[in-house]
Amino acid sequence: MTRVGRARASGLVRLAGVTEREIVYKRDLFQPSQTFIEALDLQTGSTREIYRSTEEVTDASLSPDGRQLAFTVRSAKTIEVYLLHIGAAAPTKLTLPNFRLNARPQAMWVATQDALILSGAFGEEKGIWRVPLKGDPPQRLKVDADGVVEARLSPDGRTLAYTTQSPRGRELWMLQGAVKGTDQR
Repeated sequence: MTRVGRARASGLVRLAGVTEREIVYKRDLFQPSQTFIEALDLQTGSTREIYRSTEEVTDASLSPDGRQLAFTVRSAKTIEVYLLHIGAAAPTKLTLPNFRLNARPQAMWVATQDALILSGAFGEEKGIWRVPLKGDPPQRLKVDADGVVEARLSPDGRTLAYTTQSPRGRELWMLQGAVKGTDQR
């Protein structure tokens, strides 16, 4: 195990992804409320700012090729999903009509980088969704999605692991073939 550096100053840090050259993370400051998405260079130990917001960025996920960042933002009434091409000045908001993310929203890239996996609800239908980035309708994955707390997708996009909260307590589930939506728990 090797310590490669330190996140800047203070705040709550959550990893967004790793490339051969960098570790990308989000850092939240609470006084004043700001979120920074930064990259730590693995060779030099220096950090660079990728994005800054006064809104609450709840999760960030680096694309498998390290060129894009997907992140969720909680505003006063909604939670929105954005894409940022690394090096671009401003992110692009994804249009997701009637979509409500879970209380702890997470964005995950599929290996082909043409879609995100998001947990939440379209209208009244709750679940974990494959959301194509080119505007096609979201596809609900076949999972036991009541009370989804957290989800993570394997790098190859073939396995989705998620936790649920039920009257029996926390349960850990696994879905193989997550991108295709085949349920093989």
